Amino acid sequence: MKKILITICVAVGVYFAFSNTIDEFLYPEKRPGLNTYDTYTTTTQQTTTAVTQQTPIVTDEDGYEPRDDRKPDYVQPADPTWSKRTFNWTSYDKRYTFEISMNIQDDMYEYYHSLLRYSYVKDYHNYVSDDNNHKLVKQLADEIKSLCDQCGYGESETIRETANFVQSIEYVDDMTSTGYTDFPKYPLETLYDQCGDCEDSSILLGALLKELGYGCIFIELPEHVAIGVKATDDAPGTYYDYNGSHYLYIETTNSGWDIGTLPDDFNEEKAKIYDVW
Repeated sequence: MKKILITICVAVGVYFAFSNTIDEFLYPEKRPGLNTYDTYTTTTQQTTTAVTQQTPIVTDEDGYEPRDDRKPDYVQPADPTWSKRTFNWTSYDKRYTFEISMNIQDDMYEYYHSLLRYSYVKDYHNYVSDDNNHKLVKQLADEIKSLCDQCGYGESETIRETANFVQSIEYVDDMTSTGYTDFPKYPLETLYDQCGDCEDSSILLGALLKELGYGCIFIELPEHVAIGVKATDDAPGTYYDYNGSHYLYIETTNSGWDIGTLPDDFNEEKAKIYDVW
């Protein structure tokens, strides 16, 4: 087993610091497939015939107002405190174990946690575009990309591993983690809490994929939110046709979901689609 340790200290606003680790399981050869984004396939589809399914979309209603129209204006205190968060997970192909550590300001977390929520999925882009969260997510995306590059992953594998990282975060419903029935989190909150529900993990994954340069959308289903990643028209799997492009479904809760695999509960359900940012 080979271990690679990289430590990176980030000085953007002196808010965050990262380190990452790879443990490699030495197998005879790399798992086949998943070489380029244009020829994307999944584990299941390597061994079975994939059936491409286009899912229906409905438009949203107008006439509502977001619950919080403030622009966050966090000011760093003179003597901030920090908390370290470490994430460990096994790569999607079972060849590596990854570790990423980060330090997040406690005061920043408390500030964002105190803000009112954007409860409509249509407004979730506000969680992604916020400046401080954008900086944190960019640094995290760079760390994940660095790990993937060290493992020789291509574009489709990097997308899969980014989703795998988010899927590895513990699922905890809003009432349990926050005391509210509906409490979408900023990416910083999800990373600090190291848990969240479907909307939290979808916001985080959407933010990461955008930072990595991939087109993505929010997919709103009955009592559920997921992510779609832009793919070529011939990419296999369940997809949504939005603004002339195919977006493969990504389930963000729990490990093991391949890209393009839609849970059976939503096979006949219509979806509302929104841009991530």
